[in-house]
Amino acid sequence: MSITAVLATENREYIEPLLDYLHGSEYSRQLRITAFSQSESFAQFMEESSENRRLPDVVVAEQAFLDSWSGYMGYDQPLLLLSEHGATVDGRAGIAMYQPLPRLLEKILDAGRLQSAIASRRNLEGTLTIGMISASGGTGKTTTALNMVKQLGGVGYSVFYLNLETLDSSSLFHGQEQAAGRGLSRLLYDLRSGKDVRNKQSSSILPIQEYAMRHSVLKADVFAPLVNRKEVLEMDTQETSMLIQAIAEGGGYDVLVIDASMELNGRLQGVLDRSNELIWLLNDELLSMHKCMLWLELLHKEHPSAYEGWMSKIRFVV
Repeated sequence: MSITAVLATENREYIEPLLDYLHGSEYSRQLRITAFSQSESFAQFMEESSENRRLPDVVVAEQAFLDSWSGYMGYDQPLLLLSEHGATVDGRAGIAMYQPLPRLLEKILDAGRLQSAIASRRNLEGTLTIGMISASGGTGKTTTALNMVKQLGGVGYSVFYLNLETLDSSSLFHGQEQAAGRGLSRLLYDLRSGKDVRNKQSSSILPIQEYAMRHSVLKADVFAPLVNRKEVLEMDTQETSMLIQAIAEGGGYDVLVIDASMELNGRLQGVLDRSNELIWLLNDELLSMHKCMLWLELLHKEHPSAYEGWMSKIRFVV
């Protein structure tokens, strides 16, 4: 199944070589682009597509074209703001016009694929849960997770970022904001006491927004950093699974991104069990690969019945 995209720019000399490259490359089987150089034609196409309920998977457009489209503000699918430097404006993720064409097309494809994945997950099970894992430090796990969260939030998805590291380093990247909500500590207490948890035979769902805070930089909901990190250290597999389930079922989020522990403990097993997708980051060097192999051998030895299911969800990224 190919991804459909709309490209809108006043620069006609930009459109022709891009489409020529697309049609003669391997991307022609994966991506179909409809291009416009006039804002009136673009706006008419988008309005007709909306009426027919056949919107493209992703829109890549200059601001002037978006201003001409009456449905722009209500558009809730991936929209990439096309500009010379790819700047983000008013929360809309930017994409640079002038970059290697394979890289440009990959970014458009990634946005469209994600839209399809989230739409499918929303129709089937609700929140798409992505676990970020690594067997060694220095792979960029937290940096990757935070950038993924920010990019998803920037294109309009409802996102939650959950840090389950022993030492939460994420505040270094996204800064500190005034805490709001009851916090993770109170949520863990309520989960342990069985308050409004569906797997405790209750018909109601935890209102996660009452415990979380909105982070303006990440454009996502998060928990305020714990004062006592011991509360995370004491979490076992069952409590981690309950926490992930509560966020996925009780917040109405499109995506939950989990920054997992780098130790083989109950928190990691809960992430392995509850995630729909697992991204395992490695460095391109011997020690990182060796630690990954040792982790996999230990996981297989200690959890043989679950191992095959975990492996089917993992994508290794070097």
